[in-house]
Amino acid sequence: MITEMKISKKKIYINKKLSDLRLHKIIRKIELIHLLWDFDAVSLYPSAMWDEKSIYPKIETGYAFTNDMNDELVEKFNNQTFIQGSAILKVKYFYPKQLIVQHLPVKEKVHKIEVNRMRNGYITQVLTSVDIQEIVKIGGKIIQIYEGVIYRENFKVSPFRKVINKLFELRQKYKNENNDVMQLLVKLIMNSLYGEFLRKDILESYQCKSEMWMMTEYDERVLDYQKINHGNYIVKLKDDEGLQDEV
Repeated sequence: MITEMKISKKKIYINKKLSDLRLHKIIRKIELIHLLWDFDAVSLYPSAMWDEKSIYPKIETGYAFTNDMNDELVEKFNNQTFIQGSAILKVKYFYPKQLIVQHLPVKEKVHKIEVNRMRNGYITQVLTSVDIQEIVKIGGKIIQIYEGVIYRENFKVSPFRKVINKLFELRQKYKNENNDVMQLLVKLIMNSLYGEFLRKDILESYQCKSEMWMMTEYDERVLDYQKINHGNYIVKLKDDEGLQDEV
């Protein structure tokens, strides 16, 4: 009986501690219907392009980030007052240890193998302003901005919304007809609008090498080369490791 009372008190204590966590306070505000509405594993990319809340920057309004903007922009993100269009930035941010669920997986190399994983601590990634704002909302903190592009304006309406509407209806039609070939073709067209076909690992690099290097180090890694001035060469090298580690 005494043991059961101790266990019960311990459960009450743990539940109280959990309820005090910021994450649990956020989760309690989320209704199940919102989760069901937002989750669409079948057509995730088209759903993002169709969503009225999705952000599309106007390319012509873009300008480069410079170091003198760092302090002001970091403060705006951390205070959640960034409202000037949108941005794509390489940032360093921090997830505290008590943060259980992270917003995005971290792409990094572990023992020369590229992995995507969730973790706490200091992280450096290239992110959109939308993701940066979400990191702050769940308890993360932006530490520094290194480089990137800022856009003064966004499109007021998704440029893909009407196209996605038509393609989604067409895909559903082919599904109902059990026409797997055509429904898959329409799916690929929708994914290509999102940039799905443009993603690939970087498996080669271009480096400037000396004539001495060409004479002594030339091997099967060299895919192509072009001689330039002063006895130097631009060499296209195969990279078996894929994406390079950050310096």
